[in-house]
Amino acid sequence: MLLRQVLAPVLLVLLLCSPALGRGAVSGVVVGQSGPLSGVRVEALETGEHTVTGPDGRFTLSISTDGPTTLRFSRSGYKPLTRHMDEAATDVIVSMKIMP
Repeated sequence: MLLRQVLAPVLLVLLLCSPALGRGAVSGVVVGQSGPLSGVRVEALETGEHTVTGPDGRFTLSISTDGPTTLRFSRSGYKPLTRHMDEAATDVIVSMKIMP
């Protein structure tokens, strides 16, 4: 009985926390023709998690699911990009082009 009282809450905590562990963070930099691009939205399409690049074009995005993920990069005036990241990938450099 004591084992059940101790083990059940521990298992519940592990189950609730495991999705938050995920694959970890993906980071990188987004550049345009004239250098780093700030204000680029970076979104994991599988989960909807997103962030925005800073003034230096850099971003870090925590991904809550395991496995490969697809990142979408978008900013007004630029062609959106999609990049498939395998599970081992943690760093990316993206070059965006101005819309014609």
